[in-house]
Amino acid sequence: MAIPRQGSPAFPNRAAQRELKLEALYECAAGAFTEKGFHGTSLDDIATALGISKPALYRYVPNKQALLYRLHCLSLDAAEAAVTEGEASPADGVERLRIALYLYIRSLTASSSACLVLMEEGTMTGAENEAILARRRAFEGRFRALVADGIADGSIVPCDPKLAVFSVLGAGNWVSRWFRAGGARSGDDIARAMSRQLARGLASDPSRYLLE
Repeated sequence: MAIPRQGSPAFPNRAAQRELKLEALYECAAGAFTEKGFHGTSLDDIATALGISKPALYRYVPNKQALLYRLHCLSLDAAEAAVTEGEASPADGVERLRIALYLYIRSLTASSSACLVLMEEGTMTGAENEAILARRRAFEGRFRALVADGIADGSIVPCDPKLAVFSVLGAGNWVSRWFRAGGARSGDDIARAMSRQLARGLASDPSRYLLE
C-alpha cells in the first residue's frame, strides 16, 4: 500500500495541519467562553480540554484577549457573508432580509467559533474592541438597509428599521445560547423556521411565510 505523501489529502501539509489545529482551538475556546464566561475560563482550561500543554497553546495564540478577538473576527466574517448573500438576491426586501437571517442563524448553529459570542461587558478593550464594534455597527447597518428597502418596495410594513433589526438580530443571536447539536431539530431546520417566523413579523403579507 502506498504511503501518503505530505501535502496529499491523506497527509495534510504543515499549513493545513496548523489550520486544523486552529479550528479545534477556536471551537474549544468558543464553547468554554459561552459555558463559563470569558473571565471564568483560563488558557489552562482550554489547554487541558485540548489535551495539550499551555506552552504548546502559546504557539497558536499569545494570550486570552487575542483569542477572544480572533473569535469575534470569525463571528463577523460569517455574519457579513450572510448579509452579503441576502443583499445579492433579486427578491424583494423582506425576502432578502429572510435569506440573510437564515444564513446568519445557520452560521450560529454550525460552529461554536463562528457565532457572535455573547460575552460579559468589558471583556475586550482598546483598538481591537473599537475595530469589532465598528464592524458590528456596519453589519447592523446593512440589515437596517434591507429593512428600509422592504419598506420602500412595500414588502415590509412601515416601522423603525433600527428597532426592527434589534429585534430580529436579538432573537437570532440568542440561538447560540440554547442550540445544541444532535437535538430533535438540526441547525438548518432551526435557521429556516426562525428566519421565516422573524420575516413574517415584518412582512406586509405574512401569509407568504405561513407554509413552505
